[in-house]
Amino acid sequence: MSRAGKTSKSRAKKTTRSTRATRTKSTKSAKTASSAKTAKTARSARTGKSAKTGKQLQLPAVLDLTAAAPLAKSLLSRRGAELSVDASRVNRVGAQCLQVLVAAAETWKTDGVGLRLVKPTPEFLEGSRLLGIHLD
Repeated sequence: MSRAGKTSKSRAKKTTRSTRATRTKSTKSAKTASSAKTAKTARSARTGKSAKTGKQLQLPAVLDLTAAAPLAKSLLSRRGAELSVDASRVNRVGAQCLQVLVAAAETWKTDGVGLRLVKPTPEFLEGSRLLGIHLD
């Protein structure tokens, strides 16, 4: 192999190593920023204090199995802040979504932050009652 061919391969290896190092550094800094944000959220949750203001979450009309994961994600993104959960559009409710809502209520209570259900529809209340959850 010629000397020019060896030099070309050597440069390619150095470039690849440099690119990997850059990616690793940026990934580490992103993880550090993310963990700092998580730690701040956890501190806020423990103390019951947060810079977030009160918010409202509008529940969809159908709270079934497919709505449970997005509901949980939406609630977690609002953790640490006062929250009103508007159930005025709900016309069908399933056990999984009720479980998510009950878990959220317990989490907010533990965090010392208010979470309240507003304008529940008769269908929401009846579905809750049938599953043994009485919202009086």
